Amino acid sequence: MKTKVKITNFPNQLDKQSTINLFSHYGAENVEIKTKFGHKIIYVTFAIKETAQNLVDKFSNMLFLGRELKAKILKEKELFKPTKKIISKFFEENYKIKEEENQENQTKNSSKNEIEPICSQLGVNYPSNPELKYYYPPPNRDILMNIIDALIVVPQFYTQTLHLMNKMNLPPPFGKLSIFIQEKEKHKQKRREKSKKRKANQNDLENEYLDLNQNQNQNQNKNQNQNQNQNQNQNQNQNQNQNQNQNQK
Repeated sequence: MKTKVKITNFPNQLDKQSTINLFSHYGAENVEIKTKFGHKIIYVTFAIKETAQNLVDKFSNMLFLGRELKAKILKEKELFKPTKKIISKFFEENYKIKEEENQENQTKNSSKNEIEPICSQLGVNYPSNPELKYYYPPPNRDILMNIIDALIVVPQFYTQTLHLMNKMNLPPPFGKLSIFIQEKEKHKQKRREKSKKRKANQNDLENEYLDLNQNQNQNQNKNQNQNQNQNQNQNQNQNQNQNQNQNQK
């Protein structure tokens, strides 16, 4: 089964033929070029999934001619484009089922429409405002020290904080003080390695693009020289024929 790769944020400097030559160099069978809101979207088809995955690994998050490329392999759902007939038929078949479900949900929610107060035990019998939003200042030394004091004084707050860290998949704070610093350094190291790999891929791709252009220019120059030589030979033959005709006369 053929594999299709989608590449977005592709630079507009490359013309159609240069783009096709570039991806054909990586073993592409077919290259489709589309534009959306002034941006190029490239669809590249491969016969082998491994070559498509290699292209995605090389082009993902890589800077090319001032653009950061995005590449991914399309799934079967993304390749399927339903027509208007299929969509209308689908809605006709499922409209009745959805209407019945909506009626059942309305009957169930009718009993739950009573507004619950914030805390009736404390005399707060009005509901909370759904449009209420909170703004917190950025952390500083005083705020963090006050939070630490609250953690020490209120054991329930300390327990809920550990529960929240567990739900957010944060490392447990039971080790040494440097546990978060180590995680931060690891994250920085990974980002450095990714940036180095991205720069190396960028240089390789730009060099390959330059080589392709040089080969095209060399072939064009060869063809021009051959055409000039042919024209010169034709002119010489014509002159010789004219001279022979004049001599015969």
